[in-house]
Amino acid sequence: SAVLDEDREYRVQLPESYGGAKDRRYPVLYLLDGQTHFSHTASSVAFLAAQGEIPEMIVVGIESTVRIRDFTPTDWPGRWV
Repeated sequence: SAVLDEDREYRVQLPESYGGAKDRRYPVLYLLDGQTHFSHTASSVAFLAAQGEIPEMIVVGIESTVRIRDFTPTDWPGRWV
């Protein structure tokens, strides 16, 4: 991230039909706190898409490096370390 001046790890789940779909476009779900919520979110997306409840989509889980800074609205930068 150029804005945060740090590297971020991420995880990606592609829909089952992704490999054979050359011209198809998919919605993308960007998930913050990917290390904590990726597995159950990606599983839920796959299940709901298989049931026809939501469209197939790409799930991208972005991992956090400092949770209190990333997910807590605060003006206490001293607590971010």
